[in-house]
Amino acid sequence: MTQQAAGLDQLVKAAGNNSKDAVLLLIVDKLPELVKIQAEAIKNIKIDKVTVWENGGNGDGKSSTANFLSGMYKSVSTLQDMFNMAGMELPEYLKGKDVANAQKETSEPKTNK
Repeated sequence: MTQQAAGLDQLVKAAGNNSKDAVLLLIVDKLPELVKIQAEAIKNIKIDKVTVWENGGNGDGKSSTANFLSGMYKSVSTLQDMFNMAGMELPEYLKGKDVANAQKETSEPKTNK
């Protein structure tokens, strides 16, 4: 236990004496394993046939099928969701760029100053 405590102390120092950042470093270290577990959980799901009984829209402009697919997609936890469930904030360097802003940046002409 003493060696583990010393290792954690070094990790906190490496994170600029910020214990929250040290915990985030520990979680980031485990991300590949967490992603692998999530992928394993759904990889053997076989969908041979999908039958859709569509009743049209439901007032929000989306069809029942669109709502079903949207709900299925949302059921897979995102990295942000995992951090939120743990009561933590995902570090900015792991969030990536907003797709709309990234597209805007690449389409804007660069100016020489």
